[in-house]
Amino acid sequence: RSTQTSLMVGIQWDKPTEFSVRTADGTALVSTAVFTGAAPEAQVELTGLTPSTSYTVIAEGHAIGDAYDKGSGEVRGFSTDADTNVLLTSLSVDVNRICNSTLKTPLVVSMMPPFDPMVAGSSHVVQIDISSYRDDCGLDPGNNVLASFSGSMAVTAASPFATVTPPNAYTDLEVAWPGNESKPTGNATGTMMVKVRPFSGGPSKAVTYTVVLQVFYMDLHPGPRTAPPVVSNGDAVDFAVFAPPALDITALDVYIGPFLQATRAVATQSGDDVLVTLSSDGVVGMGKELPVTVSGSSASYDLGYNVSFTSPVITRVVTALGSSVVSTTRPTTIAVLGEGVALPGSSTASTPPFGAVVYAVPVPEDCNSLARQFERVQAMLNAGVQNLCGATTPISPTELRCQLAPASRARLAVALLVRRGGNSFNMVVAVADPSDPGQTLQYERPQVVPQYNTEPENLSSESSFVVEVDKLPPPNVTLGTLQIYASALQEPPTNPQTPGEGYIPLCSQAGYLNASHVQCFRAPELNASGLGTVKPYVFVKVGQDLVAPEGTGDVVTMKQMEIHNITRSTEYEVGPDGVVYFRIVGVGFGTPANGNFFVSIASAGPSTEPRSGESGLEAVNVEVPCDVTHHSETLVECTLASTVFGGYHLNTSYYDKTVHPANESKSRRVMELDVDELVEQLPRFPFLTKIGFRSWNDTIAEQFGADQLMNATLGPCWAGQHRASFDTTACVPCELGRFR
Repeated sequence: RSTQTSLMVGIQWDKPTEFSVRTADGTALVSTAVFTGAAPEAQVELTGLTPSTSYTVIAEGHAIGDAYDKGSGEVRGFSTDADTNVLLTSLSVDVNRICNSTLKTPLVVSMMPPFDPMVAGSSHVVQIDISSYRDDCGLDPGNNVLASFSGSMAVTAASPFATVTPPNAYTDLEVAWPGNESKPTGNATGTMMVKVRPFSGGPSKAVTYTVVLQVFYMDLHPGPRTAPPVVSNGDAVDFAVFAPPALDITALDVYIGPFLQATRAVATQSGDDVLVTLSSDGVVGMGKELPVTVSGSSASYDLGYNVSFTSPVITRVVTALGSSVVSTTRPTTIAVLGEGVALPGSSTASTPPFGAVVYAVPVPEDCNSLARQFERVQAMLNAGVQNLCGATTPISPTELRCQLAPASRARLAVALLVRRGGNSFNMVVAVADPSDPGQTLQYERPQVVPQYNTEPENLSSESSFVVEVDKLPPPNVTLGTLQIYASALQEPPTNPQTPGEGYIPLCSQAGYLNASHVQCFRAPELNASGLGTVKPYVFVKVGQDLVAPEGTGDVVTMKQMEIHNITRSTEYEVGPDGVVYFRIVGVGFGTPANGNFFVSIASAGPSTEPRSGESGLEAVNVEVPCDVTHHSETLVECTLASTVFGGYHLNTSYYDKTVHPANESKSRRVMELDVDELVEQLPRFPFLTKIGFRSWNDTIAEQFGADQLMNATLGPCWAGQHRASFDTTACVPCELGRFR
């Protein structure tokens, strides 16, 4: 068996033998074989030979196991196959502009028809536009110039034995361009040829490859506009352009923006030019205000108008698993579904340019309407805000997919970007509706886990505590931004970036203890007025604004105030100078740094009662402030410029109370009265001394505070005197007269 470069020969002897085989002229490498007798002969391949050549093959061998039992043989007449291959594996053309005798960078050119390595002896045409020569070479339009070009043709033969003559072909072309003329006076044509002669068959089997290089003033200019300003994918559209007669109109391509359109060209004579109509049975593209250009040979020409495609519509945004929740710890594949979100024929195997890309960015809480998100997302795109989505993959005309990076943001906008005017994706044309649950995605929310039986926290402390958090994003996602908030409200703040009243940061610094625990180093002084409760709900905020959908109770408990003892400057309801001084001793009172502290004296009449268990301070009819003069963790002092009844007016049954002295005798007209004894018989009147921090929200029941029930009685006067007013214990003489 033979090929163009090898021979396969069979060899045998009358006994098992080891052979070495070679050609007599030494062309082939020595090959070895072993003949065992199990097969009729041993096969040996000789390689590295020349086509169409006769060889003599020499075999030498010795019996297996006996080096002295040897012999040799020689056979003539082995021939390799003929090589008549005249094909090329490559054919390339370079055209250089020559400016002031300097060869410039090769132009981008195309051959018509394109080179086909399976066609022998092909011919091609390359057309070069000369219209930009003066500008490209920086030449004065008033000078006479020779527009010069150099062309070269390089080929590679498929067979290493074929002969290419010449190895490379060249041609130089010049076109005269008079000064102050809008175009040259003529055209130029050059031909480059190479001949490929096969190794076998002689000159008669040779073929010639030809490239004709045409240099002329392209002079393409727009024809009448036939394309509408807005088109949809699949619309039939015509494009018109005037071209010089020498132009090969089959080489013209139409682009809408970066999108190549499949067209067929029809030419009709129009004066010195040809009107070429390029018809598309179905345009393809996506974008706004895309320029329409016609590409001919080495240059493109703007037709002077733009075309916009109808905008895609988003109908649903979900993860690949059909959920609306995306991970804060790893990338999540999301799908954007809708009408016309990808180009017709798009699939995972499609090639650029893509029609649209998915743009996902975090937005503030106030971006809660479609119009607002359009405005904000376009502004973020203009500002260069990074896209959280990776490369967009078109699945079908109704589906795009991308990998969404983890982030620690509460609100996410998903939009589609298209090109506007150029090749960059610089325009938002569709945004997922934030009011539609089927079009919104949310990152996992970190939720604090309840911790029972924890020690109550002091208002003033520099200690730390640890909370467990479910779905806690890693540090590279939060960038170390952590805070723990406490509130009397279970619902999260409307704007987590600035939580506002009722949401108190507990930590001066918070950090990761591990993947699921956060350590909070306490703020030294907590705002009890802002907190408003001793049993708050707790939120962990990560990043700028990602918080749980609701707070967690049974995590942190604050120590409640305890009143141990209250003393006052008088046992009566008011002091002799109209002032009562209070001294309150206890624990957990905090300091002025903890909020809006108050002391008040309150009464609901004879039915006044202290706070009941944990239900909150009882309602009172009247209440007056006691001006705080000292406030510390264990002692509060205040001054009351009123009665301890808090302005409550005692009813007439109290004032009309009749008391009788113990030594009373009806027979005596004059009696000595013991005032203190009579006072003891007067009823005690209850009132409350209340302390605490006023809450930002008065509807919260479990507030910071405490109260204590106390009693007072009316300050008495001696016989013949009466109280000057309700506001003082001072007595004045009674008017003269007889009284019953």
